[in-house]
Amino acid sequence: AGADDGIGVLIGLAILVILVIVILKLMHKEVIVR
Repeated sequence: AGADDGIGVLIGLAILVILVIVILKLMHKEVIVR
């Protein structure tokens, strides 16, 4: 169970990082367009 919890946390962190990167890229593109 401990290993599964660790993997779940890692997956959650990975998803958060990807979302942040995508949001930053979208914001950067909007700034360039403007």
